[in-house]
Amino acid sequence: MKILAFVPCEDVRPELGGKVMLLGVTDAIAFDGSIVTAWPFPVRVAAHLRFQVDSSEPVPSAVTIRIAYGQAEIFTVTAPIVVTRTDLPASVSLGMVIVPVTESGTITFTYSFEKHGEHSWEPFVFGVPVEIQNAAAKVT
Repeated sequence: MKILAFVPCEDVRPELGGKVMLLGVTDAIAFDGSIVTAWPFPVRVAAHLRFQVDSSEPVPSAVTIRIAYGQAEIFTVTAPIVVTRTDLPASVSLGMVIVPVTESGTITFTYSFEKHGEHSWEPFVFGVPVEIQNAAAKVT
């Protein structure tokens, strides 16, 4: 299996015809800590992953997506996936999840694919850095 694109964003919305709309596409999250009035600060994250299955390998039947912030696991979901053609890319979208942020760090997305529990691929891990600017001035 080959990963073609990992696109972190604020939300993913389905459209007609099997298309998806990616909102707030970003490769990092930054905000001014001095203007936040309550902590932890809720950060919205979502993601879209495009992948290609090699014709010589099994086709995955499910994916587990985990989101963590630092050492804390925030969200986990396992969902069936359908790959109808291995000669075309496939995709998995994860809609908005709220991550409670208290300090600069990394939001980690881990994708684990499996074939009816029989065959699994090494997990694919992606990080999105979070930077709180003016963190010393944050309101507590």
